[in-house]
Amino acid sequence: MQLFLDSSCGYIQAFTTEDFATDDGTVTALAVEPMTAPADLFNSGHGLRWLEPGEVWEAIWGVRYRQP
Repeated sequence: MQLFLDSSCGYIQAFTTEDFATDDGTVTALAVEPMTAPADLFNSGHGLRWLEPGEVWEAIWGVRYRQP
């Protein structure tokens, strides 16, 4: 598994659970979310990006998986 992101995403948030439901019962799961700013940015202002009306901003990220 490979996560790739451009320089716009300087942070990553990870979520884990041991109770992810599947057809075969529950399993442990991991979710990864690329982020452009740290958690709590609306309170801290750190990394907050303001866009003017009509302004466009993009970030590129993705996940690659290859069978071993």
